[in-house]
Amino acid sequence: MRNQNTTYLVSIIIPVFNREALIVETLHSIKNQTYLNWECILVDDGSTDQTIEVIKSFIEKDQRFVLLKRPELEEKGANVCRNIGMAKSSGDYLVFFDSDDLMVSTYLEKQLHNIVNSNADFSVCKMDFFEKNDHYFTREKPCYHKELWENYVTRQLTILTGSVMWSKAFLSLHGMSFNIKLQAAQEWDFISRALLHSPVHAFADSLLYHSRMHEDSISYADHKLRIRESSYVLARKLYYSEFHEIFTDRLKLYFQKYFKDEFKKKQRFGWISEALDLYFYNLKYFYSSRFLIVGILSIFSFFFFKKGENLLKLLDFKKLQS
Repeated sequence: MRNQNTTYLVSIIIPVFNREALIVETLHSIKNQTYLNWECILVDDGSTDQTIEVIKSFIEKDQRFVLLKRPELEEKGANVCRNIGMAKSSGDYLVFFDSDDLMVSTYLEKQLHNIVNSNADFSVCKMDFFEKNDHYFTREKPCYHKELWENYVTRQLTILTGSVMWSKAFLSLHGMSFNIKLQAAQEWDFISRALLHSPVHAFADSLLYHSRMHEDSISYADHKLRIRESSYVLARKLYYSEFHEIFTDRLKLYFQKYFKDEFKKKQRFGWISEALDLYFYNLKYFYSSRFLIVGILSIFSFFFFKKGENLLKLLDFKKLQS
């Protein structure tokens, strides 16, 4: 193998928006990497605080940091910024990172060693989560399994965008990009689509990535629940409609259960437009006479008696999943 320290360029792509209070830690964790041949492309999404000034202070001392700005005519959003950064990157390998997360100092070194030695399309590492009080914790779900595709799509595995190093050649070959319609679930969508191409993968058996949980995160804030839930459903609808013909029976059952459970949840919350959308989506792909009857009765009762939730409980909705 060629000398990693001089041969391979790694591009770290970070969308940023109003992160003046947190991005300093993130950039320091990148600057302190033991692997030196990297570029960090930060794409600003229209920050109005001091984020730009903070980034410029790093650029003055280290020109491996690069600042880009999302063109005003481009749609706003982190996924647009990630796509811009990917298009502008020069690296052999790519890491999509968030502006508030942290890399262990050996992150790039170990991920690159794995992906190059295995001639892999991507490498995934162990991760944990932390809060403002530096309380670190780990989810029970593993991040690696030899049956990656099915286990990831069905959420038996937890893989976050920042825990993966990608071969740029692999992503370019398959025209991979982030879906700009999604405000959440973008990593599930991106990784699920990538896994369709049966990539060669490697696993770094080391904890190299810290994901921050805080109030501004769309995956953390309760007041953004509806945005998050809508994006999750949209991502799965798009994925199912495009690829269900190649799904295994296990995947088909997972999606059938998922959409029926989401119908129940939306109806319970009173999100009637979303409930109706899922109801007719279920009829299109998962028609059953029982679901048709229960759906019509529950929607009717919601409009006229506001008791749709009770009706669903009465009819034991879980039986619909069998």
